[in-house]
This record gives sequence, structure tokens and C-alpha cells, in this order.
Amino acid sequence: SSSSSSRPSAAITAMAASVKGNIELGAAPASEEQDEGPERASGAARALELGELLASWDTHAGLGAALQGTLSAGLSGMPWAISPAGGARAAARAFGLLRLQRSPELVARWLEFAALASPSPLLARAVPFLREVGAEDGVARFRLEGAARAAALHRALWPLKRRVMAAGAAHGWPLARHMWLQYPQQAEARGPLASRQFMVGDLLLVCPVLGAGRAAAHCW
Repeated sequence: SSSSSSRPSAAITAMAASVKGNIELGAAPASEEQDEGPERASGAARALELGELLASWDTHAGLGAALQGTLSAGLSGMPWAISPAGGARAAARAFGLLRLQRSPELVARWLEFAALASPSPLLARAVPFLREVGAEDGVARFRLEGAARAAALHRALWPLKRRVMAAGAAHGWPLARHMWLQYPQQAEARGPLASRQFMVGDLLLVCPVLGAGRAAAHCW
């Protein structure tokens, strides 16, 4: 067996640099002095950092929790939220019982979600998977290609996101809106299925894939 190098290949390094140049398109300028609290997003609104989520799909501390945390933040006066793509914590073994791995599929789905629900899909403290770029070149390349796709999706949607974020800065309206915010008169908008989807502003419906091995998600 051959041992893998701890350094990423030149091609992956170049890809990472390319992604880094695109991921923060349109992000608000950072303030000169930043505290350890939520990320500064604009002069009138702040983005909630969802914290130490796990590298999992579940609704308690994984990708599902990122969705619920984003929607809850929007209902609580925090119009924008960011989460660590792929989860902030992953472990091969934990107490001999739990196995957490930041799989390429999980990273790809999390990036898709972040590209639609967050001001930017990748922010400085929201990319734990990039720190693993030197582990295996094949996995690293897959993850960086996913990051590039998320950056391209963010770029394509930026005119819509910029308009929605401007409204959020002025009025506190969230970027990712719970369905009953948009359809308050419809009982289905408060149901369990509707809680697994959201609106970007009032124009774009998003039904993220929140489980492994799935090609699509069912929407209300």
C-alpha cells in the first residue's frame, strides 16, 4: 500500500484558490474590529453562526439542524444564518458507539443548502472540510468541485439574494423564510413537511435533500 502525502496536489491547491476567489461574492465588508460573537453582515442586521454542528444528516445536530436553526433564526430577528458546511465536528469513532464521517455526499448537500439559505455558501469559519484537503486527493477534489458548484450557484442567484438581503437589512425579513411566513393562511404551511423546505424571498421555493442516498426531496 502507498502512503498518501499530507500535502494537497498542485491541481487541488489551484482549485482551492479559485474557489476562495469566488465564495464571498457580495459578502458585506468585514468590520475592522470583530468580536467573538455572530458574524457582522451589514450595518443593520447580523448573521447568526449556528456553531458546532456534527458531520451528520440528523435534525438534532446535523444538516437537518442547520435548516431548522436557519429558519428559527429568521423568526427570531436574525435574518441570516451560516453553518459549517459538512459539519464542524467529525470522528471515525466516538466511545465505540458512534461513527461520524464527513462524507462527500454530505458536504455536497450541505453546500447546496448553504448556497441558497446563507449570505454566502462558504465563509471563513464555515468550511471545516477545506482543512482536510491534504488527506486524500480524490476526496479533496470532490469536495472542492462541490464548493465550486456552490459558488457558481451563489453567483447566479446573487441578484435575487442581494435584493432579499437588502430587505432584511431594512426590515428584518429573513433570507430563508419559513413557509408560513409566506403563506400564513394555509394550514399546510405549518405542517411537518413544510418545515423541511423554505422560500428565498418570495420567489424561489427550496426543498433541500436532507438524507443520504437520495436524489430528490418531496415538497409541499
